[in-house]
Amino acid sequence: MNKTLFKLFVITFCLSLITSFSFGCGHVHVFDKKVVKNEYLSSRATCQQVAKYFYSCSCGDKGEETFDYGEKAAHDYVDNKFCNCGELNPAYYTPGLSFALINDQTEYQVSSYTGDDTHVIIPSKYNGKPIIKINDYAFNQLAFLESVALSENLVNIGMYAFNSCTSLTQVIIPNSVTSIGFLAFNNCPIENATLSTTALSKIEKTQLKNVNIIGGEIIAKNSFDGCSLLESVVISDSVQIIEDRVFNKCSSLKNVVMSKNVMSIGEGAFNGCSLLTNIELPNGVEVISDWLFSGCTSLESIEIPNGVKSLGYEAFSYCDSLTEITLPDSVNNIGIKAFVSCDLLNSVSIGSGVTSINYYAFSGCQSLTEIVIPICVTTINKCVFHNCDSLQNIYCQASEIPSGWSAEWNDTQAQVTWGYNE
Repeated sequence: MNKTLFKLFVITFCLSLITSFSFGCGHVHVFDKKVVKNEYLSSRATCQQVAKYFYSCSCGDKGEETFDYGEKAAHDYVDNKFCNCGELNPAYYTPGLSFALINDQTEYQVSSYTGDDTHVIIPSKYNGKPIIKINDYAFNQLAFLESVALSENLVNIGMYAFNSCTSLTQVIIPNSVTSIGFLAFNNCPIENATLSTTALSKIEKTQLKNVNIIGGEIIAKNSFDGCSLLESVVISDSVQIIEDRVFNKCSSLKNVVMSKNVMSIGEGAFNGCSLLTNIELPNGVEVISDWLFSGCTSLESIEIPNGVKSLGYEAFSYCDSLTEITLPDSVNNIGIKAFVSCDLLNSVSIGSGVTSINYYAFSGCQSLTEIVIPICVTTINKCVFHNCDSLQNIYCQASEIPSGWSAEWNDTQAQVTWGYNE
């Protein structure tokens, strides 16, 4: 081999070693670059969220995490009416509406409707001035009207405004409405309603199926009592109090989205809601009221918030599908017949704060086979496990029967173990 060929061989060999070494070292990706280019776009801006881009590496590769960039997009109104997010175009109104100036020509009212559109949208302004009122009889006896969407700024709905609109099944009433006149929605078979607590007493509710409560602090007692067709309810976070029997015997109610700020739920509020399978209770609730979930025969699970102090009379009676319950340490009292006839209840965990278990608390719980009674329980009334025919073991952490326990506290054949230590 001559010297030239040898030198070429050596150079080639060295280059191959260098190349192999370089590839062997590799490159460690660090995805910390915010590059705003289409190639890194994760999702475009909408009217509800800003654009999102993927973080990138200095080498140009795209990571998996994203960052926000820019502003939200403008609303995209379909047919110039509603955006996909549900926002109403404030400039749109249904042809055929008649407006009249009121209050020294500073505001407008809707006087009448002569159009034939079955879905009416009333804007927040007309000619740059707010629309604050729907006049008396404005839509009276318009049997073809199917839905009406009212906008913010509206304050007053006059008497008989939508009287006998016998096809009106959907209404949107904004929070701004503070006054609804006599029989304003009389004889209207409303099925879907978006409204505040103020308007609840002013609409026909016998045909209601879906309700979105968008404002107000108190849902008054009996508001939906006996609304047997009601299936779904969304309660805004403005609501703090749900009074007695609000959803009593709403036998079709399946879905409830609860306000996270509710502090009080009244007696029998969900009594007889036989299709309700689960519900999330807010952390601010301190009392599970009497009959609160009595007769909720489909209720499968419920979490009692840490903060609840007492379970009322028949609070969960006849909850035939309830299989387990955990009482947090905040609970100090289990009321009379609190879980009576919960046929499938097979697991009960009593927290370390319970001091009192009242008469017939677990009577008729046919699937309950064992239970632990913590040492904190100083009072038990008679027959708390009456007719618990499957109960085999009762484990008491007390070393002997406390003086505050009734001599008839246990009328079952279950074996009682004293001084139990898990």
